[in-house]
Amino acid sequence: MLLIDVFIRYSTITLLLLLGLLAYRDRKNSTPALYVVLVTISVAALMIITAPGELKPPRTPYIIIHLIDVPNIAFIWWLGLSMFEDDFRLNKWHWAMFILYTGLIFIYRLLEYGAIAHVSPVFNLFVDIVTFAMMAHLFLVAIKGRADDLIEPRRRFRLFFVLALVIGTALTVLAENIFMPEFTDEVALFRAAIALPLTLCGILWLVTFHPEKLSFQTEDIPIPKKTGLDPRDKSLHDRLVQEMDEGKIYLEPDITIRTLAARLKTPEHRLRVLINQGMGYRNFSSFLNTYRIKAVKDAFSAPENTRIPVLTIAMDAGYGSLAPFNRAFLKAEGMTPSAYRHNLLVKPDHN
Repeated sequence: MLLIDVFIRYSTITLLLLLGLLAYRDRKNSTPALYVVLVTISVAALMIITAPGELKPPRTPYIIIHLIDVPNIAFIWWLGLSMFEDDFRLNKWHWAMFILYTGLIFIYRLLEYGAIAHVSPVFNLFVDIVTFAMMAHLFLVAIKGRADDLIEPRRRFRLFFVLALVIGTALTVLAENIFMPEFTDEVALFRAAIALPLTLCGILWLVTFHPEKLSFQTEDIPIPKKTGLDPRDKSLHDRLVQEMDEGKIYLEPDITIRTLAARLKTPEHRLRVLINQGMGYRNFSSFLNTYRIKAVKDAFSAPENTRIPVLTIAMDAGYGSLAPFNRAFLKAEGMTPSAYRHNLLVKPDHN
């Protein structure tokens, strides 16, 4: 059993560190890369401190490594959100959950080192609830945004990524608390066995073999870049623009890319490619917001609308509620709708 543990555990650690190194190398080109580094280091630390007694490091390094592994679930949560939410930035909510989770796990560390005598079973349940809450939130973000996502590889990847992490986390927690609570070494090996294929898949996904590099000819080989509108999509593009400008379909609150594709009598995947690769939008909501926010700004500029509430104007432009409208407007204009409207009212030359 020990030889199996060594093989699985240290293969996983090696692959995790390699994956983290690759992510660190390319961190300038990708926002999620930083979170990949944090996840791989933290999970590698978890693999080390959960090793059988014969493989554990000396006490001082053990304590340090034991602290590094504390936020691994929170880092996984951040990573998933950064991959699936465009323009993801850590906010107070993300930090609050991070502090809550790491604080709870830190209490376990104090228990292990004898600083506290025991914890209530209710505490264990609460830790599991917080863990499942973060994974459930990640699952909902991925599933909810799938229909809106215009980047086809990411759209396909959403289900695989979330299911792999959620199932892996769920199995680990269940193994620790239900199936094998007394077999700590077996649980640790089970955790490493789950992490190994996930890490390997991550490396295979990120690493691309370029045979031309073996000939040192990469500078002489042109790399085609597919950007802009494909001439074959010009007719569809013209019909789309007409439907948006004249048909004003964006005013419908429940419009989806599927219903828009049906209106244009074109396959949904072709419309996704057009809006993403031909027009430069990463998700369907951003595409709709371009038209909706322009409609709102035009309404703000009309003198007869001065006394009409912001919410009414937003809903007339296709928004179902105020919160998503405020977020979209703030992102597009750098100020709230109320501030924008106020600026127009105090400037008589706003036209």
